[in-house]
Amino acid sequence: MESTPKRRNVPATRSQHKWYTPDKKAEVVTAYLALGNANLVEAVTKVPAGTIRAWKTEQWFKDLEAGIREEENLQLDARLSKV
Repeated sequence: MESTPKRRNVPATRSQHKWYTPDKKAEVVTAYLALGNANLVEAVTKVPAGTIRAWKTEQWFKDLEAGIREEENLQLDARLSKV
């Protein structure tokens, strides 16, 4: 008589898909702009560095990054024009 292996509860791994909110993605992009390193961003945001590196290749990441940079430049221009 063969016994069938018991199923175990396996904790979620990084290979399983997880969905992130737009706010979380914006937080990651902002942190990446400030820190410049996916491993540091992972430590701050708890989003895996591999996910961040994959996101960097996607158009939405580049668009959001450009938007954040533009906003920061506008804020800097406004501060400098007050001087």
